[in-house]
Amino acid sequence: MASLFYGLTCAAMSVRCGCYLLLGKQLHDGEKNTSPRPCWPIPVRMLWLCGRQDVLIRFLLPAMLTTFAIAAAAPTLLVARLLAAVSHTFFSMGCAYALQWGHGQYPVLYVSWALVLSLLFELGPGFEVAIARAAVTYLYLAAGLAKVCVPASASDYFYTGTMCELMSKRIGEEERVSRFNPLFPWLAQILLHSPICLLVITWGMMILELVAVPAMLLVCLPGLATAVAVACIIFHLGIWWTFSSTAGTMFFQLLGAYSLMAESAADGSELVLVGTWPWLMGAVIGLSPAICLLIQGHPYVCGENWPCTNCALFPWSDKQIKWVSSHLGSDNNNKVRLVLTTDLLNKNDMVGRNVISRGQKSPSNDEVLLHDAYQNLWNWTKVYPAFVAELNALVEKHASDPVGMATGVQRWLRAEKPLFDTHSWLPLTHVHVVEVNPVTKIVTRVIS
Repeated sequence: MASLFYGLTCAAMSVRCGCYLLLGKQLHDGEKNTSPRPCWPIPVRMLWLCGRQDVLIRFLLPAMLTTFAIAAAAPTLLVARLLAAVSHTFFSMGCAYALQWGHGQYPVLYVSWALVLSLLFELGPGFEVAIARAAVTYLYLAAGLAKVCVPASASDYFYTGTMCELMSKRIGEEERVSRFNPLFPWLAQILLHSPICLLVITWGMMILELVAVPAMLLVCLPGLATAVAVACIIFHLGIWWTFSSTAGTMFFQLLGAYSLMAESAADGSELVLVGTWPWLMGAVIGLSPAICLLIQGHPYVCGENWPCTNCALFPWSDKQIKWVSSHLGSDNNNKVRLVLTTDLLNKNDMVGRNVISRGQKSPSNDEVLLHDAYQNLWNWTKVYPAFVAELNALVEKHASDPVGMATGVQRWLRAEKPLFDTHSWLPLTHVHVVEVNPVTKIVTRVIS
């Protein structure tokens, strides 16, 4: 049972690495100028240390694949499971810094440690299967509820324009092209020009995330977990083929977790029985986003502070995407930028400096860096609830610039300190609105 989890996880991630290398893609997307804050008491620099290219790709990734292969060969050895969990822990830290390998690595991390505890305390196969189902359910349910709660209106995500905007971007007046890198662009184009197909994709995804996967966790019928696992794999293949080959292959690492959650007893009966303590524990963990929504009015059980994640995957509505692209990004030759700094700067200190993106190489002689809020506070698969609140307020007002969100975002940054500058290792706590040259990104005027 555990052997299949380790073996499939190792095989899937090895195949993804091999495909990337054969296709000439990079396994590491470059060093970053900012780093997310992990949970206390993990040192702030830990994610950065693990996420550097020379560490993550040359050491942590091979170490993780090797230990998972060993655990697959010797799943009854506690030391093998422990080494696999520890190696994946450090690998996962690096992923959190680089925003690579997607959120699929979180369930693998949680299940890896659950398998250690299971063998250490002889908790049994029922516990292992229950935790695998809980981890997968948390990922899917959190993602589904975010799609309802992140947009200003819960109905915004069900509008065909939202799926169209997620899958494509406009080039010129009429033409739309795939926003990311689907394996079959021609198939994506067929879907984009069919409102019915877009509705089927949207509703199918929401039913999977909000109904099918949670039902698998709660009902525990023989064969149901296998059927849901197959549906999840088909979902990932659909993402790979028509949405993003990068995002689609990221979730192949979940094959091991899917196999474990679908395990049954030798006679085909369920290993997790309704009402038992493994079932109850799994239900509380897996359904925690829904429980949080009922109690607190939002599904964010925790923030994006490793090893915690709110798993808000592609939750943005078309209105939010268009506003962010036009007023925080570079669409329509936008000149206004929301910038983040570690200290309050006067206008003379900012004019003439470059606004740098998260992955852009920064000048080594600059003591003060102006970080672009775009891709730091806004990301396709990363949600900061306080930023969402400020964004929705401006979207609803049809604001023409981000000036209105500066005060609220700064208040939140000072309170939570979610991001750190990787040059000074000080938290980003100040927000400025500037005007830049749209080509050079050099500040020409400070607005506020």
